[in-house]
Amino acid sequence: MILANCCKVENQTGLNLLCRFSGNQSVTVGRKQSPSIFLRLSAFESQPPETEPVVSIQLSVPGLFTTSPVHLSLLGAQVLSWRTRILSLQDSKSYPGPFIVVDISRKQKDGLSIVVSPLIRIQNETKLSIELRIRRPERMEDEFASMSLKAGDTFDDSMASFD
Repeated sequence: MILANCCKVENQTGLNLLCRFSGNQSVTVGRKQSPSIFLRLSAFESQPPETEPVVSIQLSVPGLFTTSPVHLSLLGAQVLSWRTRILSLQDSKSYPGPFIVVDISRKQKDGLSIVVSPLIRIQNETKLSIELRIRRPERMEDEFASMSLKAGDTFDDSMASFD
């Protein structure tokens, strides 16, 4: 049995996730959280028939930055990767943002399922600390970003974009 108005939103990123649904319903999901919510069916029913139900997805660091919204249809199952833009809430500047992967599907148990994850996730599963050095191929050899990961730590590119 699929619950028509049940929606599970899973945030696998290291940032807060804001989902805005048709009918002015929204939910903020903390990093690495996955709540189930009930969508108001009246919000979808009051729309003209040619208007499809959509969700707008953004990542945020409250009070500082948000990403540009990604608008997706809720009518069919889809998986896509999207490059966002970071929008500063302080000076209105825009910067290249993280890639996110969004998976929208209908599940037997949960009803509608929306999973948002980073494109790149690196987890240190060793018992040692490691250092990552990341550089662009066209740059000089001595220009790189460095990051240390302790045992069990995880790094994802959505968090790195905001640093």
